[in-house]
Amino acid sequence: MNKFGIYIHIPYCIQRCSYCDFATYERSQIMHPSQYVDLILKEIQLKHTFFSPQELTSIYFGGGTPSLIEPFLLKKIMDEVFSVGFTKNNKTEITIEINPATLTDLSLEQYLNAGFNRFSVGAQTFNDRHLKNLGREHNVEDTLQTLGLLKKYKTNFSLDLLFAIPHQTMTELKHDIDQALDINPSHISTYCLTLQEGHPLNQNRPMDEDQIEMFNEIHTNLSENSYSRYEISNYSLSEKESQHNLLYWTDQEYWGVGLGAHSYAKPTPNGVRFWNDRGIKKYEDHINSLSNHAPLTSPLQLE
Repeated sequence: MNKFGIYIHIPYCIQRCSYCDFATYERSQIMHPSQYVDLILKEIQLKHTFFSPQELTSIYFGGGTPSLIEPFLLKKIMDEVFSVGFTKNNKTEITIEINPATLTDLSLEQYLNAGFNRFSVGAQTFNDRHLKNLGREHNVEDTLQTLGLLKKYKTNFSLDLLFAIPHQTMTELKHDIDQALDINPSHISTYCLTLQEGHPLNQNRPMDEDQIEMFNEIHTNLSENSYSRYEISNYSLSEKESQHNLLYWTDQEYWGVGLGAHSYAKPTPNGVRFWNDRGIKKYEDHINSLSNHAPLTSPLQLE
C-alpha cells in the first residue's frame, strides 16, 4: 500500500547552533513569520498538483523551531493543505518539533486543538555544561519542565539525544540514557554529533573507539527497556515508530514545503528528487516567480 506525507519547514530559531547544518535563521534575521507563512501558502497552491489528492500518512512540521511561531499560523498551513485536496484520518500522524522552554499550557492546548498528535523535543543532553558548550539556550530544568508538560497532557512525544559531545564521558552518557528512560517517551532519537573537518567542536571529542562504545551502550540500554531500533538513529516503543521517518525508509513519496525542503515524487519509474533553495531570498524569489504561472503539474517542470 502506498503512503504519502508532507514535511513543512519552519526555519526560525532562538539561536543558530554552530553544529547545525539545517536551513535555519535566528528569528530576528529574516522576515516576520506571517510573511514566511504566506510564502508557504503560495507554494502549496502552486505545487500541490505535483501529487494526486490523497489521504496523508503524516504531516511533519520541522525546523528550526516551529514552536517559536504562533500556533494559529501553523494551523493556517494545515488548513491550506486540506483545502487543496489532501485528507487525514484518525491515524494520520501530525508532528511538531519543539525546543525546551518554548512550550506553555496555552500553546500546547492550541496545538492539540489544531490537530497535532505527536511532539518531538530537542533535549540533546541532560547536562548543563554540555548544553552550554554546544551553544544551546535552554538548560536541563527547561527540558524537564517541557517534557513534564507533555506528560501532564498524556501526549505522544519523542526526544532527541546527542552523543560524542566534546568532553562527554561514558558516565555522563549513561546519565542521559537513564534520564530519558525515566521520562519514558514513546520514541527516542540518538544522534552522533557530526561536524565538518576543522570545526571547533571537534576538539576534545571522544575517540572513535569510545564513540563506538557509546553507540553500543545506547543500543543495549534502550533495547533492554523495550525500545526497538527501526532505523539507524531511531528507537521506539511498540507501534510508536515515526511514520514520517518510515516514509523515507520505505521508498514512499513525500512533499517538502518551505525553505530548503526536499521532496520525492514518482512521475517516472526511478522517481525524482527535488528541493527548495536554502537561502531565504532565493526561496522567496522562486515562489514569487512561479506565482505568475498556472500551477505546475510535475516537478519535472522545475528543471
